[in-house]
Amino acid sequence: MTLKFAEIYWNDPGQVVFSVEVEGEEVISDLDLIAEVGSYEAYDVAVFMNVADGLLNISFNAYADFAKVSAILIEAVTVGDSG
Repeated sequence: MTLKFAEIYWNDPGQVVFSVEVEGEEVISDLDLIAEVGSYEAYDVAVFMNVADGLLNISFNAYADFAKVSAILIEAVTVGDSG
């Protein structure tokens, strides 16, 4: 899965800070998009996670303002014997 972000509203660091959990595991901690890449810049994070129960659980935990995601790209990967 790829989480795609871009901050298109705020302009200063610290205005939006959040973490992301996937399947109960924190995969992004204290993300501040402005501090990381600036305004109007794309930021992608690839996450590889096993989904055992058939439901992909994603949680966004905001510390400043609201968490945001621009897009979520989900691709199934089947692991098996290619023999």
